[in-house]
Amino acid sequence: MTSRLRHPFLILLAMASFCANAPGYAAPSQSQPIDIQADSLTVYEQESKAIFEGNVHVKQAEMTMQSNKMQILYKAAADGKQALDRIIAQGGVKISVPTRTATGQKAVYNAGQGTVKLEGNVTMIEGKNQLQGQRFTYNTRTKKSQLDGGNAPAKATAAGAQKSSPGRVRAIFTPKDKAE
Repeated sequence: MTSRLRHPFLILLAMASFCANAPGYAAPSQSQPIDIQADSLTVYEQESKAIFEGNVHVKQAEMTMQSNKMQILYKAAADGKQALDRIIAQGGVKISVPTRTATGQKAVYNAGQGTVKLEGNVTMIEGKNQLQGQRFTYNTRTKKSQLDGGNAPAKATAAGAQKSSPGRVRAIFTPKDKAE
């Protein structure tokens, strides 16, 4: 029996799951509206997936996410209803909450494993502090996070600062001024 996406609003609930699991972020209530804008939306009911493409912007309360493409995949649950399987955002991924921003090339939320992964020139910024690497993984159940260096070549940032060396992570911590 082929599983079907019967309720397009389930897409919105899936995004709430993705947003709610941003590391270090107190998620808004699931009753908060989720605004998803893109150039197009295609729903493949027989394949249990929905694809937003082109300049994708997602906003719920103070959380925003941007990417070039976002796929939401479902699977049949034990009760016969739809259950979220994965959310995949690709191309220029940027996830922001009021005090933090994370960027990369691909983000994957796996509902079954309870993991959020951000890959490809990952940069996380909180105030003046930065973390850089190639892969960031956060387990929503254990609250464990891990940043790996991978082996992509180092690239210069917009400010001209060198990114982390190949195969290594970089952490920049800036002490607060006494005046702050």
